[in-house]
Amino acid sequence: MAIISYIQWKSAVIDVIDYQRLFLQLINGYRARHHSPPLFPSAELNHEAVKCAQFYAIKGNITRSCPYKPTNSTETIYSHNGNKSSFGVPYEDVLRDTLNDWYSQESVFDYDSSVQLSPTGNFAKMVWRSSKNVGFGIGKHGHMVVGYALYNPVAVFNDTVELKKNVLRP
Repeated sequence: MAIISYIQWKSAVIDVIDYQRLFLQLINGYRARHHSPPLFPSAELNHEAVKCAQFYAIKGNITRSCPYKPTNSTETIYSHNGNKSSFGVPYEDVLRDTLNDWYSQESVFDYDSSVQLSPTGNFAKMVWRSSKNVGFGIGKHGHMVVGYALYNPVAVFNDTVELKKNVLRP
């Protein structure tokens, strides 16, 4: 029994490392479209992102109150509460849906305005030029699936100059 548990644990660790690498590759592709430098993986942010994703999946709703979120980071969150168990949902599907959801906000982002509507925050954070490091996690529980990213340094949305300097047109 202990060998099976170890193999299952090892497989889960490999899955996490694989989806975090894929996330980094894909998000840097989106960032390149917007003239933003690539992000670097952070072991600390990856660890905390996994914990926050699982926290929200177990909680069943998003309240932006994850106790594991470092204070020097900005978060983006995707959640889906479906009508079938999240257990069988492949990590690649969650990753794809998460990035597609965040990037879809670009269609309503007003590059000429200094004020942004709240539904563009996830997009702006994922392409924010000044961000250097990222961590990503996926949480699954019951019917809930959560994709969660942490970035640092923190994006400053209430500063018009910073917003225009950090979110560029493709």
